[in-house]
Formats: sequence, C-alpha cells, structure tokens
Amino acid sequence: MRECSRSSWHMFSKYHYLSSQLPGGLNFFFGLYYENQQIGFAALSEYKPWNGTSVRMLHTNRIVIHPDYCGIGLAKPFINAIASKYRKRGFRICEKMSSLSRYKQLRRDSNWRLMRTGYLTPSGTGNMLRDTGFRNKVRYWCFEYLGERNV
Repeated sequence: MRECSRSSWHMFSKYHYLSSQLPGGLNFFFGLYYENQQIGFAALSEYKPWNGTSVRMLHTNRIVIHPDYCGIGLAKPFINAIASKYRKRGFRICEKMSSLSRYKQLRRDSNWRLMRTGYLTPSGTGNMLRDTGFRNKVRYWCFEYLGERNV
C-alpha cells in the first residue's frame, strides 16, 4: 500500500457503485499494489470543512479492489492500514456504508466503533441517489476507527 495520485481513480471508477467523480476538498489517495500493479484504490476525504479548532475528521471514500482480486480479504487490511496511518497523524477516521456485509465485518473488528445508524433519504444525500430513486430509505452505518486495539 502506498499513496498514489488522483489520476489512478480512472482505472477503478467503473467498478464503484457511486458516481465516477471524486469529492473536492482535502483528499488523500492510496493504491494497493501486487507486483507493482495497482489492484486497489481508496480515498480519504475530509468529512466536513475544518474550522481550525476541532480535530479534523476524514472518511473512507471510493474503496475499490479490482474484480480479479475481490473476495480474498484485501479491503479490510487495506482500509485499516490507511486509517491507522492517519489516526497516528491526529485525524479522526470514519467510514459510512450501506453494505450489510461491510457493517458485519466492522462490528467484529475491535479497531472500529459504531457511531450511528440511520436511513438515506432523498434530501441531502447528493449522488448517493440515482435518478430512479432506487437508493431511497437505504439503511446506513457509520463507524469510527479507534486504532490498533487488538494487539
């Protein structure tokens, strides 16, 4: 795993369910590599603009493992390594998802704590909703990374 440029997103955007646009603002981009070939992409994005006084919060964003490498457990250690790195730099790290399998995975991981849960609704969800309204009232979970607690 190492930092990469925003431009590598074009190789992974077609495999992600959200829009192909990356968020603006403060972002950090990472590639997961196997034999110098990038097989994963993740971004940490600023959760809300920093007011200069609070602890800065980043959220995981656009996590993609190339389909040829899916299903072998790469996403969890990839995200945990990124979260650990930025937690040590003084950031709070959160992950918001609507994936039931990812929710179950984080519930079993002592490095993460459930912060809140709710339902996505048409107002205020940005590009989470497609024009079809298909993502209306989808359950979400938001976790915060606490750090290496299981060592």
